[in-house]
Amino acid sequence: MRIFVLTLAILAGLKLWYQDQTYRTAADTAVVSAYLPVASAACQKLKHTDSSGQPLTAFPINWAAPATSHLSAGNRQLPVRIWQVDNMQWNARFKNPYLILEAGGRHGGLTCAYDIAGGNASLGRI
Repeated sequence: MRIFVLTLAILAGLKLWYQDQTYRTAADTAVVSAYLPVASAACQKLKHTDSSGQPLTAFPINWAAPATSHLSAGNRQLPVRIWQVDNMQWNARFKNPYLILEAGGRHGGLTCAYDIAGGNASLGRI
């Protein structure tokens, strides 16, 4: 009887895990496909130069067809620590949803992080 109950508990756990993974994958795909045109337009408007005016990459970047794109909670490039809850950028660093577009290998690991809640984009490196 114990083996039967243990088997049912394992099967129930596997079912919950499978449903959660399926939901997360579908939600991720839906959000990425919904915000990709908006994010690519915002990333295309950014200046692709560093602080000295030199171009970041020798090739033009087509943000409409990124190498990879994924969702992230918060922007890891912002200099805010988790205990600095009074910082004005705390939500952007740890809470806001971001759509991360990666340009690919020949662009030197260039990424564009689009803040879905704020509606702005920023460039960075992997």
